[in-house]
Amino acid sequence: MVALYGKATGRVRVRVVLQGFNGLRECEVRRPRVRDLTMALLRPTMTVHGKGRFGGKYRTMPMDPLRRAPLEQWVRGKGADERLYPVGHSVADGELAAVGRACAVSVRVTGHVLRRSFGRLAYQVGIPVPTIQRIYGPASVDQTLQYVGVGEEERTEGFAVFDRHFSRGLESRSRSPDGKRCLFCDAIH
Repeated sequence: MVALYGKATGRVRVRVVLQGFNGLRECEVRRPRVRDLTMALLRPTMTVHGKGRFGGKYRTMPMDPLRRAPLEQWVRGKGADERLYPVGHSVADGELAAVGRACAVSVRVTGHVLRRSFGRLAYQVGIPVPTIQRIYGPASVDQTLQYVGVGEEERTEGFAVFDRHFSRGLESRSRSPDGKRCLFCDAIH
């Protein structure tokens, strides 16, 4: 992602920022207009028009300096009603693929690949799945888990953590001050 960002310029860099650093969908990249950016110093944001009929739901995305700088540069001199990203899907993916080849990326880079990469990286650095879901938009947790790529290894580790907790409950059957029963082992903890 760093190499793509460094090599990309102009609208391709904008797309790397919007999909690779924000996890936006294709339609969410093409719909916004310049007026949907709020460059206020205290709280810069971008209004995103979600997926679905009639433009879907709106949500507001915060923009930190990493996301804001290329967008501010891109919209300089543009009118409020101009599209933030004015080209179609095929042209945009072709431009991304060319930058990917220039960076010797092993897969064909598309907007969807950027979106998935954002989710996986966000999950790997410890952003909670519900937060990633809120960033991605109104997707189900199952869809979010598919995007972040929770695999067999993570699920196995999840069960191991649960089993360790459950086993501790079985071993410790001492009475707690409030005398509440554990739902899992029927012990009073």
